[in-house]
Amino acid sequence: MRKISLPATNTVSISIPLDGSTEADENGEVHLGAIGSDEISMLDSARENGMHIIWSTVCLEKKLEDTITDFFFGKTNYPTSRRNVFVNEVLQSSSFQFSFKKSLISTIIKETGVLKGKESSKLQGFLKKIMTWRNAFAHGTLKFDTKGGVLLSYFSGGHQKIVLNEEFWDEVENVFKKCTDYVDKIDSTL
Repeated sequence: MRKISLPATNTVSISIPLDGSTEADENGEVHLGAIGSDEISMLDSARENGMHIIWSTVCLEKKLEDTITDFFFGKTNYPTSRRNVFVNEVLQSSSFQFSFKKSLISTIIKETGVLKGKESSKLQGFLKKIMTWRNAFAHGTLKFDTKGGVLLSYFSGGHQKIVLNEEFWDEVENVFKKCTDYVDKIDSTL
């Protein structure tokens, strides 16, 4: 199978100090920064990482659906027509959004007691972060700022910005791993 190529754009912003703090060189020029192959490569990596976040969120949502289904119908190797209707017509319906699945998982945790205290709160926080990141990459704008590096600008209750540095990517990997571990722990007790 081939890897497809679709049109995409990058936004580059150059910080221009308006307070007169930047001094001109001997030629009277003010250096505002440059965009070269390294910066373009950083934007490409950020876009690719964003695609991984979106796809991993889809996979995590499927895990949540499986856990919800196992809670209501029990674990089985043989699908039943009722189970299939529940999965196809309820869980995968556009009306049954991620936020509702997140809420239902919270109810399942309370009902089963599988996660105690802070673990349940942590899982809910992780799911919230993951959905925020997914939405930010799906609907936001990647930018390269000559001072700030790669940024993701998006709207969530107001204009937001994430600096896409190594600390951010470390947090993303950590949150997805811990969240998956918690969901697996819940499902293993059903």
